[in-house]
Amino acid sequence: MPVIYEVNLSIHPDVVNDYLAWLKPHMEEMKGFAGFQAARLYKDEDFASNEPGEDSWIGYVASYDVDTMENLQLYFDEGSKRMRGDGVQRFTGRFRAWRRVLHLQED
Repeated sequence: MPVIYEVNLSIHPDVVNDYLAWLKPHMEEMKGFAGFQAARLYKDEDFASNEPGEDSWIGYVASYDVDTMENLQLYFDEGSKRMRGDGVQRFTGRFRAWRRVLHLQED
């Protein structure tokens, strides 16, 4: 059953253009993992961080369509450390990410 893997981002305004320039090819690379069928980037126009010092930060959501939870778990087990590490290394302290997995609700 398909799932949506969602990465919510809070990005410091000083680096948002550089972050997005890095993120777009990163999202294309994500589609190379088994089962990753689509990647979309959304700007969260209503984003407001509750974290201290982040009141001017900008919100985005990277959304991935994955064919099965098994393939998403395979990514978590074998690819996520490397993929996440690159962004952390480049933008430490200038962004924050949190993730969730959405499962299709069948009637």
